[in-house]
Amino acid sequence: LTTDEVCACGDGGNDDVMLEMAGIGIAVSDAKENTKAAADYICRKSIEEGGLYDAFVDLGLIEEDHYEMKMFCFDNDSTLLDHGNHKFHESTITALESLKEKGYVLAMNTSRSYEELYNIPQHILNLMDVLILLNGAYIVKKDGVEVSYIDDAIAKRIIAFFDENEVRYRYCTDDGKGYLSVDDKEKAALFDRLYGIIPAVKKYEGERVIQLLYYAVGDLREKIIELAKGCECDRLAFAGEISPPHKNKGEAMLEVAKSFGIKPEEICAFGDGGNGDSLVLSLIRF
Repeated sequence: LTTDEVCACGDGGNDDVMLEMAGIGIAVSDAKENTKAAADYICRKSIEEGGLYDAFVDLGLIEEDHYEMKMFCFDNDSTLLDHGNHKFHESTITALESLKEKGYVLAMNTSRSYEELYNIPQHILNLMDVLILLNGAYIVKKDGVEVSYIDDAIAKRIIAFFDENEVRYRYCTDDGKGYLSVDDKEKAALFDRLYGIIPAVKKYEGERVIQLLYYAVGDLREKIIELAKGCECDRLAFAGEISPPHKNKGEAMLEVAKSFGIKPEEICAFGDGGNGDSLVLSLIRF
């Protein structure tokens, strides 16, 4: 390569000579004045705001991507909601309001139960066209609720195993609530810290189960997953989730989008990990 075939980017100091010698020299938005003077192009935005991307588009080095989104799907915890201060940042709320005003379909996609939405401001919930809860097993739309269940025999088998092995768990029923299996102060404190609500303690009495959240890892968790064969099973850092077959955040997102006449390539999904991976994987398939 010759220097004319090189594109160089820098912010100051010993970058000046590099920018002058390159075929195209790019100075970042907060570069020193002497560096900007040496550059052929100065970024209008910071690197964090996509300054280099804009530069490459403006200079014809890459073609601009034209996304035609119609639906935005958001995980809640550690995505919309900042667990560091248990707040929705004003910038997040403003962004959601702007998307809503422009007519996009908005969906919250979370493993929380309906009851566990307790500490989410009503204004945030009102901005959502649909609430995908319990990893897709409980979907709240403007015209009603769609509920899916774990097979009764499988649910009873798993819960019997939990009880025999003293595995702590929360089970959710079609009243929109979750119940802790036993009075466990540590688990109650965890729910209170994360969701601002402590589920009632109630022994399982054969109700139809939508989802199970249990606290076990390692070999014990693998045995539970084997018992739940056929169901959707998510491994969390210190727990696991069991949902009905084909009910995960990704499949639910696609199902909801279809009901709005929206294609997979018209969805933008946000998540932070764990059970949010299925959102991204569902879109990658397309």
